[in-house]
Amino acid sequence: MNESSARAAGFEYAEEIRRMHAKVKDLYGVRSWIYWMDLALSAGAGWGALYWAMSFDAFATGQVLLVAFAGAALYRALSFTHELAHLRRGALPGFRAGWNLLAGIPLLAPHFTYRGIHNLHHQHHAYATDLDAEYLPLAEGPPARIASLFAVVPLIAVILALRFGVLAPLGALHPALRAWILRRCSTLGMRIGYARALPQGAERAAAAAEEAGCCLFVWCTAALLAAGVLPWRGMCLWWAAWTAIGALNALRGIGATHRYRGTGGRMTLPEQLDDSVNVDSNALLTVVLCPVGLRWHALHHLFPALPYHALGTAHRRIMADLPDGGFYRETLVPSVWAGFAGVWREARANAQAKRAAASASLYKEARDVPAPESSV
Repeated sequence: MNESSARAAGFEYAEEIRRMHAKVKDLYGVRSWIYWMDLALSAGAGWGALYWAMSFDAFATGQVLLVAFAGAALYRALSFTHELAHLRRGALPGFRAGWNLLAGIPLLAPHFTYRGIHNLHHQHHAYATDLDAEYLPLAEGPPARIASLFAVVPLIAVILALRFGVLAPLGALHPALRAWILRRCSTLGMRIGYARALPQGAERAAAAAEEAGCCLFVWCTAALLAAGVLPWRGMCLWWAAWTAIGALNALRGIGATHRYRGTGGRMTLPEQLDDSVNVDSNALLTVVLCPVGLRWHALHHLFPALPYHALGTAHRRIMADLPDGGFYRETLVPSVWAGFAGVWREARANAQAKRAAASASLYKEARDVPAPESSV
């Protein structure tokens, strides 16, 4: 593409975004009652189902179904941490504390482990680079990297229990150790060993309170188990629900967010949106896999301050107004499965291409090695 064509494409792109913004500019109001009702119903249904599951024999059909339902409901409740990362300070008083009490602390995923991390994912200079904890170049292959994200799912609950039950009190012994724990062991994301910025100001106090709450939860749970007040069956069901949450999140994170074609360098806004997807489906499974508006991920990257309850309306308005060839339509995938399959196919194809290139290089090197001279 020559310079004049690039400028024309950039102008069309900017013009399309302006048209889209005009369609959604009245949707930024936060309806607090929707947030509170949705959170309360999701958390209540999830914890209630988990408690009910304790009355069944191990692995009974009713117990399995209740744990699956609990996982889906608690996954929806936990997903409000994403909304908290985007809400303006003071927009929803008390919601962070309420969310932590209902979901963040009892699931050992307090909001400070996500705050500041997700915001970098939306910054143009950080997206898809080493600064982005929520992104890996999955489409580059091999597919085993994708599989590894599912392989660790059963370990997540155990790792979180160790993080807050063991590392949190150890961090109180020395400021340097606590700083290391906060930087290296306090991030919800894809990148292992990610070094985050330390919380500052009011956020530092909030992180300390949330960490203390999780530590108290772990030790109180351990004491109740030791005393026989809480049956081990309950602990096992909590782990099973967390495993369901982790599996749902891994599937959604790969199939309903991005195409993961970034290779570590900075990407322009058009490139970022070309790398993002919207799941164009209202199926029940899509709603379960992508709660709290997460199926409209590309739209969210365009207008990150839109509250989740407005994203569906915004998407419908934009689709009704845009031309057939608009870039926004290119973000659509028909289902989470289709999005996942697309990333998997690209990862497999790129891995095969790399192996073929490596084999060709080795063959060329072997062919170019001169034959040894005869001693006769």
